[in-house]
Amino acid sequence: MLKDAGNQSIFWSGFGAFWAMYSFQEWLAIFGLIIGLISGLVNMYAKCQEGKARENEERRAEEMHKARMKRLERGA
Repeated sequence: MLKDAGNQSIFWSGFGAFWAMYSFQEWLAIFGLIIGLISGLVNMYAKCQEGKARENEERRAEEMHKARMKRLERGA
């Protein structure tokens, strides 16, 4: 679970928010929850961009494969 930097950020901000609530530090708890929310959103955006890049790479590889196969069928 904690191998990904995004998951670590969310975990530790939640942990900090929990301890802030436990010690009745409301502003620290709110701050910790806001940081956790922001880091979660940034992590989701990064994963989405990685997925798009991976799809483009797979599409490009498939097109290259088709072009090679056509060239081999023509005997060139």
